[in-house]
Amino acid sequence: MQTLKQLNKKHIYDRLHLYVFLIVLVAISFKVKYFFIFTIIYSLFLVIKMSNKYIFFLVILIISLYFFSINKKSKIDISITDIDVKILEIEKKDDNFYVLKGKYQKEIILIYIYQNFNYEVGDILQMKGNFTSPSEQKFQGAFDYKAYLNNDNIYYIFKCKSINYLKSEFTLNKIKYIVMKFYQNRLEENSFKYIKLLVFSYSDSATVDTTNYAKELYILHIFAISGFHILYLHKIFKYILSKIFYKDDLISFLSLFVIALYIIIIGSPISAMRAFLMLFLNNLFKKLDLKYTKLDIISIVFILIIIINPKNIYKSSFQFSFIISYMLIIFSGNIKKSKISNNLLVPLLSCLITFPLTINQNFSYNFLSLIISPFLLIIFTYLILPICYILMLFPFLSPILDFVFLFYDQLMIALGNIEILNVNFGYISFNYIFIYYIITFILLFQLSKNRFKKRWFFLLIFYLIFLLNINYLDPISHIYFIDVGQGDSTLIKLAHNKGTILIDTYNNIEFLKSKKIDTIDYLILTHSHDDHIGSLNEILHNFNVKNIIISKFDHYDYLNKEYYNFQTVVSGDSIYINSLKIEVLGPINENKNINNISIVLRFELENYIFLFTGDMEADEEKELISKYNEYLKSDFLKVSHHGSNTSSSNLFLNNVKPDYAIISVGLNNSYNLPSIETIDRLKKYKVYMTSLNKTIIISIWKNELYISTKK
Repeated sequence: MQTLKQLNKKHIYDRLHLYVFLIVLVAISFKVKYFFIFTIIYSLFLVIKMSNKYIFFLVILIISLYFFSINKKSKIDISITDIDVKILEIEKKDDNFYVLKGKYQKEIILIYIYQNFNYEVGDILQMKGNFTSPSEQKFQGAFDYKAYLNNDNIYYIFKCKSINYLKSEFTLNKIKYIVMKFYQNRLEENSFKYIKLLVFSYSDSATVDTTNYAKELYILHIFAISGFHILYLHKIFKYILSKIFYKDDLISFLSLFVIALYIIIIGSPISAMRAFLMLFLNNLFKKLDLKYTKLDIISIVFILIIIINPKNIYKSSFQFSFIISYMLIIFSGNIKKSKISNNLLVPLLSCLITFPLTINQNFSYNFLSLIISPFLLIIFTYLILPICYILMLFPFLSPILDFVFLFYDQLMIALGNIEILNVNFGYISFNYIFIYYIITFILLFQLSKNRFKKRWFFLLIFYLIFLLNINYLDPISHIYFIDVGQGDSTLIKLAHNKGTILIDTYNNIEFLKSKKIDTIDYLILTHSHDDHIGSLNEILHNFNVKNIIISKFDHYDYLNKEYYNFQTVVSGDSIYINSLKIEVLGPINENKNINNISIVLRFELENYIFLFTGDMEADEEKELISKYNEYLKSDFLKVSHHGSNTSSSNLFLNNVKPDYAIISVGLNNSYNLPSIETIDRLKKYKVYMTSLNKTIIISIWKNELYISTKK
C-alpha cells in the first residue's frame, strides 16, 4: 500500500521510455557494430542522470535475456527421419502443398506437406521425411527466411513424405480452426476471406491476393489486428455483457478476459498483444488511481513483449506496430491542434514514419498511397470491419453483403494499377534510414511545438531526392553474381550509373529492384535454357530494356522482336557501352547442343579481365582454345554450366589461368552440381559458389579490387 501511495504522487514510468531507447540501441548494436559506441555512451548517461537505478538493472536483465535468446541452439537431431509431432497450425498454400507448425521434442518446427492433408490441429502424427535448414538471405535486402523463423524460435523444416495418424489431443489453437470451419460453411467466399484475415489473423492461398493488393498500396498494416480492432471488440463485448451484468468492474474484467482469450486463440499476433496490453494497463492504472501517460503504458508494453521473446524486436510486425504507436503518442497530440482531421493525420503520420521500412519491403514507394490511404482507411474503418463483425453474428447476411468485400478488392486493384507515382528507391541501408529518422524526428518535433520551419521540410525533400539519385553518385563499378538458386544471372553496374548490363535472367527480379535498376542497357541471353532466361518475361514487363543480345544460332520464336532492339552475335562481334568494350568470343560454330552455342564474353574493367562462358561444354571449349589460345587468359572465370563435369576441362583452365573462379549453383540441387571432378580441377584457384557464399560482389575503384559476399 505504501508503494501505491508513492506512485500516486508521481508518474509511474520514471522516464521509462528512455530505458526502452537503450534496449533499442542494444538490439541495433548486434546488427550494426559501431552502434555499441552510442550504446555505451547512452548507458553511462542513464546511470549518472537517472534517479531510478532499479529500472536500469531491469533493462540489463532484459538485455541478458536477449543475449541468451539469440545464442539459443536447437537440440533436435536432424539425422532422424521418423518423428511424432503434434500439429499446432495449418496453412494451405495450394491443393497439394501445406505448411504446418508442429511441436516436436518441446520445440516448434515447420513442416512441409506435398500432398492432400486431411488432418486437424491437435492431431499427433507419425511422419517420415527429412530435416532441412531454412534458406538464408541471398542478398542484402532480400527476405531472410531463416531469420524470420529463428525470431519465432523455429530452427528446422521437416519435409514430410508419409503420414500415419496416432491420436488427437485438445489444444487451444484448435478452437480457431473449429470456428473458422463453422463460418466457412455459412459465408460467401469473399466474406470468409476477409473474416479469416481480420478476425482470425489467418492467411492462406485464398487470402494472398487481397494481402498483395494491400501491400502494393502500402496499406497492409490496416489488415493486422491492432488497436482499432481491439477497441472495437472491447466496446462490443462491454455492450453485450452490460445486458447480462450490472457491475461495471465485472463487465470490464470479463470483456478484457474474453479479448485476452481471443488473442491467445488466434496466435497472439504482436500488434494485437500490444493493443490489448495497453488497454489492460490503462484500465488497471485507472482502477488503482495511478498517474500515468500513454508513453508510460506503451513503454511498459514494449518491455513486456520483449521479455516474452527478446527476438520480437527484429520482427517487422513489432517494428511497424511500436514505431507508429510511439510516434503518434509523442507527436499527434499537438499536431492535432492544427485542425487536421484524425482520419487524415493518422495515415499520413503512419506513412511518414514507416516510409523507409516500407521501401525495404517493396524497394519502391507509390506516393499515390499518401492520397488514397486515408480514403481506404475510412472505408475500412466504417464499412469493411463493421460488416465483418456483423457477419460473425448474422452469417445469413453474407449473400447480401459479400459484394462489399469484392468491391474493396476491385478498388485496391484499380488503384494499385496506377503507377504514375510509383518510384523505385531500391534497398536503403541502415545508415541512410538512421539519417532519415533524425530529419523526420526534428520535423515532427517542430510541428508538435507549432514551430514549423520550412528548411527541415525542404531538407527532407532534398534527402529523398538524394536517395533517388544515389546510383549516379557511386564512383565504384560493381559486378554481382546473383544467388538465384539453380540458375544463372549476373548484373554489371558501371560507375556513376553509366551503364547496366544483365547477363542471363533467372529468379532475379527482386534483386534488380533492390539495386534500384530501372533501365537495362544490354540484356545478354547466353542461351535459351530456362535456368538462364526463366525471368525474361518479367524483366521485359518490369524494366526498360534497351537492347537484347542473343546467339546467332539460338532461337527465341516466342518473343516479338519488333518491340525490342534485338541483336544476334557470333564470335568476333563486340558490344560497346560508354568506355566498356565487351568482346564476343563465342559461339564460333553452330551446334545441335544448345549449351555449345552459348555466348562467351570477354571484357576488361579497370585492368581486370572477366570471362563469361554461359553453359558451354567441351566442344565449344576446344573451338575457343583453337581460335583464341592465350587470349583466353583472365583474372575472373565465370565457370560454365554450374560446375558440371562436361565443362571446365584441364586444357581449357590451363589456357584461362584464372585467379578467381565463380560458380552459379543452387544449394542441394537435384543435379548434384558442382561435380566433384570440376571442383578438383579448380582447386588451384580461388573458388566462390553462390550456393555457399550467396551473392558474390566484385567492386572495382581506381584499379583496386574488392570482393565481398552476402554470407
